[in-house]
Amino acid sequence: MQHNNKDNNRNFANEQQKKFYLIGRAFKIGNIVGTTVLLLFVGKHFLGV
Repeated sequence: MQHNNKDNNRNFANEQQKKFYLIGRAFKIGNIVGTTVLLLFVGKHFLGV
């Protein structure tokens, strides 16, 4: 059965595997955003702005 959702462009064994993939991707994006914000705060602190 083919669906045209963008989440279904990968072949998952079941819904649980798909859920873990989406959670992992969300954590990866969160880590990138968090690291960027942290670097901005550290930069501000050391520059004394």
